[in-house]
Amino acid sequence: MMMIPLRLALAACVLALAGAAWAEDRAVVIANRAYDHLPDVADVRPEAAMTALRQQGYRVTEGRDLTADGIRAALRFLLASDADPGARIVVLMGRFARSEGESWFLGREAGRESLSSVGTAGVPLSVVTELMEGGRGPAVLLLGTDARVFDTGEGLWPNLGRVAGPGRVTVIAGYTDGIGRAAAVLARPGVSVAQALAQGESLRLVSQGETPGARPVVVPAPAPARPEEAEAWARAVVTDTAAGWRAYLDKYPQGANAAEARRRLEHAPQRLEDVVQPGPEEMAAWTRAKRTNSAEGYAEFLGKWPHSLFAGAARGRMAELQAPAAPTGSPAAAEAALNLDRAQRAQVQRQLRLLTYDTDGIDGSFGPLTRRAIERFQRNAGAEPTGYLTGAQVDLLARQAGERARRLEAEALARQEVEAADDREAWEQNRSRGEAGARDYLARYPQGLFAAHAQAVLAEAARMNRVEEDAWARARAAGSAAGWREFLDKYPRSPRAPEARAALDALEGQLARDQAAETRLDLAAPIRQAVQLRLQALGLYAGPADGDLGPETRAALRRYQAARNLRPSGYLNQATMVRLLADTLLGQD
Repeated sequence: MMMIPLRLALAACVLALAGAAWAEDRAVVIANRAYDHLPDVADVRPEAAMTALRQQGYRVTEGRDLTADGIRAALRFLLASDADPGARIVVLMGRFARSEGESWFLGREAGRESLSSVGTAGVPLSVVTELMEGGRGPAVLLLGTDARVFDTGEGLWPNLGRVAGPGRVTVIAGYTDGIGRAAAVLARPGVSVAQALAQGESLRLVSQGETPGARPVVVPAPAPARPEEAEAWARAVVTDTAAGWRAYLDKYPQGANAAEARRRLEHAPQRLEDVVQPGPEEMAAWTRAKRTNSAEGYAEFLGKWPHSLFAGAARGRMAELQAPAAPTGSPAAAEAALNLDRAQRAQVQRQLRLLTYDTDGIDGSFGPLTRRAIERFQRNAGAEPTGYLTGAQVDLLARQAGERARRLEAEALARQEVEAADDREAWEQNRSRGEAGARDYLARYPQGLFAAHAQAVLAEAARMNRVEEDAWARARAAGSAAGWREFLDKYPRSPRAPEARAALDALEGQLARDQAAETRLDLAAPIRQAVQLRLQALGLYAGPADGDLGPETRAALRRYQAARNLRPSGYLNQATMVRLLADTLLGQD
């Protein structure tokens, strides 16, 4: 069977999105730019889409920065009573997460979700597609996000994956700026899916739905011999990038679709993530090509480095050098008369991208995509869309880009002020809570204004914990009332304080009992002196034999008792006296 390229099939597939005049067309547009715990989403601008939808008679429900419950409430609009349901368009801009079998649109409260928690923080896209069923007009789901990644929990990955659901829903995905333009285009009657996809280089057809009453378009392809190859081919078709085609060919160089993959790889646009970073030899060759600044020099570079990071710039410059001189008075001649150098052309591309016109790179070369971006800029400015700039348009572009840059900076500063205020409030709430407060603050603001202070609190707490550990070890090794008292004096609120108090109470109780036992012996001064003399003879006591049982005598008694397996209390009791008498009579050491 003859292979029909996907882009040609899309160009031939026209969806009559206006529907019958009496049918009620509905649209839901949800734009989640600001997230509480995830990175904000770039270029979320749904205004043009909402305006176009309303102008074409759609009943529109819109929402911005909604929670998961807010998203569900907005989508319930699709279930409202409708005697004659028409077309359904749903635009979701924001953060998405995916598992192996499902994708979710995340509410603004979402954080580091896992497969077990994402159901409360997001809405499954399979549910969204089911809600879009029932109309007799076409149903199109447009999903917009950006290139930022974020942390996810077990079982989830960031950004879009599989979109399951009814086969009647057409699903288009891409970056938010392109999705906004595609939605505005799709609102108009008689617009094809291919025209919508042309609104941004990032836009991809995830699934082609079938319009009731229309003949579905089938894109035939040879069936691969193995299911694994079929899955690899499907992934390559969905991503439609040089890296995707290359991955398929690396694994299946003789596969059923290898010839088509090579053809698509040859025509695939080069993206930064698909290009190997240049090495020293490649950099030297590029420098030589720029110095020669000739079509031959750039052709020589491309012959050796066709997939270089600089390939686009080389082709663009070569085309400029080989282009015939523009007729006098033509738009191309007027732009050439401006004598824009490469740096100025790169600045024009930066300004166009700042205004959301996709130039597919900033290389100082005005290739086909940059020319299309200039045409869109001119059309929106009310000028003839020639694709070539005049001096006045260069100035207008600079002013508009400057205004947008200032507006974006003002918005960023406003967000920064709000975030800083929240940051300060969190620190004020936690700073007096010591180690626990520092940990709670850092869990919410790991890079916050007071992160260094919180880290210092934790470092000091760790140091103090080590000091306390040492004091505890010394107290336990000593096992004395003095040791436990010293620990409790320094760390009265320590988690170990109850254990230290219990040990101290036990020692003090035993001391009282030992003192009482010695008192009951009612030892006369000569007997106490005899005890000291015996301890001197044993080499355990070096003090005077004066009958005063002071600290030195108590220490000598403890040494004597310990050496003879008696409890080393330092006080005299019957067992100690019996042993001293026996040692004296027997002359034992």
